[in-house]
Amino acid sequence: MKTASGTKSNRMERSKIIDLAQARKIEAVLVTELSRWGRSTQDLPDTLNKLSGWKVSVVAMSGLTFELDTPHGRMMATMLAGIAQFEQELISERVKTGLATARARGKN
Repeated sequence: MKTASGTKSNRMERSKIIDLAQARKIEAVLVTELSRWGRSTQDLPDTLNKLSGWKVSVVAMSGLTFELDTPHGRMMATMLAGIAQFEQELISERVKTGLATARARGKN
């Protein structure tokens, strides 16, 4: 099992998985949550479409799969990508606010 930061779309481990998928060396990618695969409303559908084109499934540990060949599947992936991006932006705002508050109190 490999882990990497989900905030960047250019992640080394994810790039390796995409290379394996393109070479047709894997049939599926298991993720903890679909929203962890991509962190923006553009990134997730783009990479899912690439994988789908190579006949590689993405399966969440909850058992959910998303078939991007259907309107329903595309809508669900897009909604989840939007929620994931929203969550990431909230976390970023909270961290920045916490750091500013700490600095105002004289802490590093």
